[in-house]
Amino acid sequence: MPTRPPLLRHAATRYVQPLREGGSLPAVVDTDGGGLFVVKFRGAGQGAKALIAELIVGRLAQALDLPVPDLAIIELAAAFGRSEPDPEIQDILRGSHGVNVGLRYLDSAFNFDASAAGDLIPVDLATRLVWLDAFVTNPDRTHRNPNLLVWQRRPWLIDHGGALYAHHDWASVDEARTRTPFARIREHVLLDRAGDLAAIDRMVGQVLAAFGQIDVLVNNAGVTRRADIMDLTEQDWDRIMRVNAKGVFFCLQRVAREMIPRRRGSIVNVASIAGKGYAGTSNAIYAASKGSVISLTRTAAQQLARHDINVNAICPGVTVTALSEANVAVRARDEGVSVEEMKRRRNAVIPLGRANEPEDVAALAVFLASPAARNITGQSLNVDGGLVFD
Repeated sequence: MPTRPPLLRHAATRYVQPLREGGSLPAVVDTDGGGLFVVKFRGAGQGAKALIAELIVGRLAQALDLPVPDLAIIELAAAFGRSEPDPEIQDILRGSHGVNVGLRYLDSAFNFDASAAGDLIPVDLATRLVWLDAFVTNPDRTHRNPNLLVWQRRPWLIDHGGALYAHHDWASVDEARTRTPFARIREHVLLDRAGDLAAIDRMVGQVLAAFGQIDVLVNNAGVTRRADIMDLTEQDWDRIMRVNAKGVFFCLQRVAREMIPRRRGSIVNVASIAGKGYAGTSNAIYAASKGSVISLTRTAAQQLARHDINVNAICPGVTVTALSEANVAVRARDEGVSVEEMKRRRNAVIPLGRANEPEDVAALAVFLASPAARNITGQSLNVDGGLVFD
């Protein structure tokens, strides 16, 4: 990883203009020889934690050679901004004497819009941005609020104050939360552009370099949102099918190329009982995507059997994950009940009375990948507490 220079430090000399579209009321500020910066003030409503997140994520992005405006420490003297007539701004500045955080002001930049500037973000860059935002748990790169600027025909990442999500609410952090995937990444403005066949190829190359061969592939991918069939959009179709169906197929194909010469391997696709007609599915497109995984599993098993490669699918039912918990919260809100009541209703319709834990699904994957399952192929096995008999 390249070494980054120390952060710049400048003294603020002139308050130029507030940026009122920002929730924390940042401003364009002139400095002592450093030029213009967009400054986030520690006296604003989001406080010092937003500045810490801005610095950490911004520096990580720079270390990964992602496009971020120059970062700087901006120091405010006690007398700074006293002539500012707006009382709200005066309050913020009075609480911001000392250290604040600034990003280089990009003159004439405009907000990113996928329909107008999507071609400026290649798939590889989109993949890296989605990865970064998932890694740092950044909820603020959505279609409604992309926090991307276009400047000199290049995209630039801005406004990471909301990242490091748990950092803003340590009281809610426990061991389970530290191991839970970041559910809000499904709202990412670039998610439907992320991931490509070259990325799959690189992933396989890295595994081969580390281990020399691939014996097992667990093909586990899934995105969704809870919606009625009449509320789904073309964007929903493209996003869900890209991850749930296309990604599964091309991962299977690429890994099978490595297994065929060795005449050995086990592929486990994670589908869902939604693909078997489960009425409680999150939406029709998700059901279709998982149904395609089940069909793919059967055909792949038929065609790869001559190479002694087993292909099976696991069809989980209700499983306690970040994605499913988010869907429970949406259903609770829509039906006007508490999340706890919605979970009680969910478990009540499962014959065994309990939802899956991830370990329940993992146990079947381990079995299917083991020698004990050497004569099982083309099957789609349910782990659902008895919800579906198929």
